[in-house]
Amino acid sequence: MFYALFHVLIVLPALYGLVRKLRSQPLGSIFLPGLLLKIAAGWAVVGIFQRYYNGGDVVHTFQQSLLLREILMESLWRFWQFPYDMPQGDFYYLNGFPDLSPSFIFLCKATALISLLTGENIWLISAWFSAFAFAGFWLLGNELCRRNDNLKIPVVIAFFLVPSVVFWSAGLLKETLLWGAMGLLFWAVLLLVAHYCRCSCPHEQPSCKWFVRTQTMVIVCLLITTAAFAAWILFEVKYYIFAVAMLTLAVYMLLKWQKHLWLTLAVAVVLLPLLLWAMGQLHPNLSLDGLAIAVHRNYERMVAISDADNLIWLDLQPDFFSLVGQIPFALKATLLAPMPWEGGNLLRKWVGMENLLLLALALGIRLPNHTQHLAEIIAAIVFAATLAVILTLSSPNVGALARYKVSYLPILWLLVCSGNRFLRTLHMAKLKAFF
Repeated sequence: MFYALFHVLIVLPALYGLVRKLRSQPLGSIFLPGLLLKIAAGWAVVGIFQRYYNGGDVVHTFQQSLLLREILMESLWRFWQFPYDMPQGDFYYLNGFPDLSPSFIFLCKATALISLLTGENIWLISAWFSAFAFAGFWLLGNELCRRNDNLKIPVVIAFFLVPSVVFWSAGLLKETLLWGAMGLLFWAVLLLVAHYCRCSCPHEQPSCKWFVRTQTMVIVCLLITTAAFAAWILFEVKYYIFAVAMLTLAVYMLLKWQKHLWLTLAVAVVLLPLLLWAMGQLHPNLSLDGLAIAVHRNYERMVAISDADNLIWLDLQPDFFSLVGQIPFALKATLLAPMPWEGGNLLRKWVGMENLLLLALALGIRLPNHTQHLAEIIAAIVFAATLAVILTLSSPNVGALARYKVSYLPILWLLVCSGNRFLRTLHMAKLKAFF
């Protein structure tokens, strides 16, 4: 009863005030309907997993979070250390965990922390997770639309209307935390780079008022803290997506660094190999050889447990050159696997319809004449293409990819929709019927 009153008396009035405050933003009109749609999708995830998958990841996460909540209520330190440094009396908790991988433990800990606001209510916990993912999508999309008004329709479609994106990034799933963190990270970096470009512009006259400079420094520090927090969540949830995000941001910042071409190339030659080396130090699977072995191991495991009709067959060997050789086939599968006429269950047919629509929109891409946003476009291509290759090679199962590729699917849809001349020129009012 306490948690219900808390949400009615505190959360709902705060949400009402936030909606009123955001009305003037580029995506202010879709904030509330988009949030409600996301929460509803999260509840659908919970319901479907309970009914058709015997609970699956969602119920396991919730049940394990209840065990961790018991530890949390007794000691924050023991909760933080679990399961790596535990008193003898805590070992009985391990019997309830089907999965002790660091990413699953992190998800359960996040769920346990949210349960302090919701109690042991899976529906309220799901709503908060969905709201976090929506916040990441909305902040990133709103900033993109602030820079380019023609992106409103593509952003709304890619982030808030594509069914696979809406569904698989909602509820008690790793992908929900993933997109909340990824949206925050990209949003914070976009603002930081924009601030750097303004300060380095020779036509900008810096203000001499100390309080203006102090306010700017506070904002910069907050953005850096937000980016670091989001990057930490990314690494804990899916370390390889963290690595791809760091590579993408390095490419983006190099392109925005407005120096002579030869100097930029020289820095890239030094910086990118150094970044790859640093990623390998963070996790052994992120080195070039370790990545090839890990991808091949996941590929073999997926082939062993999957039906032949659901597999994307590849000639993959456990070495880096074989991985590179399979890149064209992985990119082809990203757009063409599956198609609706290939048969299968309802999920496969639905994903096939989305792929067919995406392909049709891609055929209508017209590149703009100007290069004002070239850095953003190249960075988005690097991010989507790299993740598409890694995920397709390591999880060559059509059903599994329907969920996993949500990590890059919004960016892929944004690239295609923003390149489509018809969607770029479509007025925002045309989409209000959907909301």
